[in-house]
Amino acid sequence: MTAILGCIFLLLINYLLISNNNNLDKQIDNIANDLNQITIFLSNNAIKRIPQFNVENCNINSSNIETECGEKFFSDPQLDPTLTQKYLLENYLHGIHKVKIYDDSWIRYADTEDIFISEDVVEIDNKQTLSNLDIFLSRKGADEDTITENKNSLFNKYKENYLDLFNNLQKYFNNKFLSKIGVGKYKSEILLVQETIKKMSNVSYLYKNENQDTILVNSAPIIKNDNTYGVALV
Repeated sequence: MTAILGCIFLLLINYLLISNNNNLDKQIDNIANDLNQITIFLSNNAIKRIPQFNVENCNINSSNIETECGEKFFSDPQLDPTLTQKYLLENYLHGIHKVKIYDDSWIRYADTEDIFISEDVVEIDNKQTLSNLDIFLSRKGADEDTITENKNSLFNKYKENYLDLFNNLQKYFNNKFLSKIGVGKYKSEILLVQETIKKMSNVSYLYKNENQDTILVNSAPIIKNDNTYGVALV
């Protein structure tokens, strides 16, 4: 009985907290802050003149494996893809918001959902004995059995049901709040990038995805000296 009353009390408290939409307001503010920080940093640090060579003038010296391409020249200022990816990797890879960067020709330079992270390769000694492997596998099997038992426990079932209910309530109130703002028609990321470059200002869209969830997408231009070099999407 006490557990049931406690559960009802927690649900009531969470209902009141979620219905105020303070959390959603904070998320919107965080998105705006992220966009501001990203565009300022990239504008100040990632707009570069890239050194280039005329490939037709390159001569390969086979004796010392050197390539001479004559005098180098620099491109017009452009968004540096390497610096852009490095910045997102170090600052937004594990953030709660998805971040994408496009250059002014609509090429996607970076995406926090699609950044490859190399992992350490663990080598196994070929001389490892069968008995050691048996011990390893037996321990692994025991651990997996323990995990399975825990998942089936009453506490974990209660926690999973509670979290599902909490997330559904959160989604309901978020959709209700965002729908009051007005849901527009969102076509594609590329069109959003084009619109942002054309307007040279922030653009926001609310739209329904295939699951009928209300999605908020925001963009901001990366501007330097009155020229747009790219667009950040969050």
